[in-house]
Amino acid sequence: MQSTSGPGFSDQRGYPRSPTTRKVYLADGKAAWKCNLIDVAAGGARVALASGVPSQDGLFMVDPGTRLAHLTRQVWRSDREIGLQFIESTGFRPPLGGPMGAVGVIDGFIRQLTRAGKLQRAGD
Repeated sequence: MQSTSGPGFSDQRGYPRSPTTRKVYLADGKAAWKCNLIDVAAGGARVALASGVPSQDGLFMVDPGTRLAHLTRQVWRSDREIGLQFIESTGFRPPLGGPMGAVGVIDGFIRQLTRAGKLQRAGD
């Protein structure tokens, strides 16, 4: 997927993007970082990075606005932004409660994915 537009570049996204300005959390299962959601589609999102977000696949995006959590795959990354593809998604009910609440949501999602055989925990 290519997100650059202009001469010589084509947008190859599978879903139309909707611009937005809400806050989301990127999490790795142990920590969460509050970031700005730039645009979102059914299959992925573009997020402005907070300092300290690790460069790895398997990040989770927690969206308090939609009450959805997504296991993601990093499609591209720059110094300031990241393009994510949604691999698996789930809803959540409890109020988030900041970064630690996002980690709690992700912990439950990881257990759900592990039970379904869609994810292996480190060390398994």
